[in-house]
Amino acid sequence: FAGALLAFLVMHEAGFFKPDTSLLCKDCNVVLISLTNLRYDHMSQNGYFRPTTPNLDAFAEDSIVFDNAFSHASWTLPAGISFLTSLYPYRHGVMNRYNGDALSSETRTLVDILRDNGYLTAAFTGGFDYNPAFGLTSRYEKYQECEDEGELWNTISRYGNLSCTMPKALEWIRSNQGRKFFVHVQGYNVHC
Repeated sequence: FAGALLAFLVMHEAGFFKPDTSLLCKDCNVVLISLTNLRYDHMSQNGYFRPTTPNLDAFAEDSIVFDNAFSHASWTLPAGISFLTSLYPYRHGVMNRYNGDALSSETRTLVDILRDNGYLTAAFTGGFDYNPAFGLTSRYEKYQECEDEGELWNTISRYGNLSCTMPKALEWIRSNQGRKFFVHVQGYNVHC
């Protein structure tokens, strides 16, 4: 979804096409929820035999759902940068978390485009591959990581999950009602 939205915005900004105005939603808020390692084929709305995602299924009924989307990388850091830049990893250059790779400040992202068009921007993530050091989440006006969620969670994984990021995002959304915003909520719930 994010890649398609970003591609639309970048192509529109560059003047490649004039969109059908009946599809536009001027000043609509944008909420991006990313669940690291959630498999498309394990979501019940996509035909999985177990009811694994009932809330997402209900949300999808009134949403635009892309059935033909592919990740640009097999792991989170380059894929996360790609879906907010619409660039392949070899173009954005962030493919290693241990050698100082960071997104160039010259590379435009969905965050930049929306912020430049008057949107408040915020992200609430589980950290790690979304750390501001990699040059993506540092672009949000408000950024908060959730890595420590108590002793039980830390015995399972050190990554943050939606039980931490979602309440913080909802609080931010409530405090910014009446303004146009872009909020990214991320969790590693299904990662392990």
